[in-house]
Amino acid sequence: MRCSDKTLKLLAEKSGESVEYWERLFEANDLSDNFIAPMGAVSTGDADYPFFLDGNGNEIEVKRDRKNKPNKKGAPELLLYWGAISLLNEENFQKNVAVIGVLDPSESIIEREKKFVAKLVKSGMNIVSGLAEGCDAISHETCIENGGKTIAVLPCPLDHISPAKNRNLAMKIIESGGLLITEYFDQPKNRYDAVGRYVERDRLQAYFSKTIILTASYREDKSGISYPDDGKKRDCGSRHAMNISGNIMRTRYVMYNEKTDSEDEMFDLNRDLLKEENVKVITQNELQKISENQILPALSLFEQDE
Repeated sequence: MRCSDKTLKLLAEKSGESVEYWERLFEANDLSDNFIAPMGAVSTGDADYPFFLDGNGNEIEVKRDRKNKPNKKGAPELLLYWGAISLLNEENFQKNVAVIGVLDPSESIIEREKKFVAKLVKSGMNIVSGLAEGCDAISHETCIENGGKTIAVLPCPLDHISPAKNRNLAMKIIESGGLLITEYFDQPKNRYDAVGRYVERDRLQAYFSKTIILTASYREDKSGISYPDDGKKRDCGSRHAMNISGNIMRTRYVMYNEKTDSEDEMFDLNRDLLKEENVKVITQNELQKISENQILPALSLFEQDE
């Protein structure tokens, strides 16, 4: 079992289950004939608690409300994991690159994403994403196919993988030496709780990565003027991780080619972000620098696709 007494007590307090319940659960995994990877929990102060610093080198702390209860706006007080928790230590943080994007990418976006993820992995980078359909799943799958380690940050408990269609992918992640990690030990109470968990998950993708790359995303359209009222769902969830990563001064990039993407609404958020300071288009030349030097702040891929 890989869990401190302090963390077990905290997990029991929050979940309503006993310490013995969680001890049995983790030990059953470790002793299983079908053992794949360790399962456990970590909390602030544990030796294997993830490495959290902002761009100024300041620790990202657990934030608390007026009743002194932790909320989901700062560092997590408690995390459950299955797989290689070491992928979130200080050494690996330098190599962790988040890759995010839309749920319904075009074939062109898929091919471009596969191309740059494969090159990142072959240069020694780890890939962080959220196990969602579309761009998230593609980044995880491409990483595994190229012999890399990938981290899936989940908005759900470890025993109720969401979306269900990606459960097999989740198993492949841990089988290949990767990591599943979550703040949640229970199912969402209602629709609003479920939606909120995706936003909370997005902040952890930003926290766990030194660099974040947006493949493609629609912009948020609260006013209803950006897109026609045609019933089409236009996913803009990536904005949360991109905004949070900017707040904590992560290195941010977008996939964009003016020649091919200027009229494509799937790149609306990419175009908007490029108007902000410190957001760049990814280019091939900078990818080569990563391959040679393993220096993530220089990362920049695909200004012109080859």
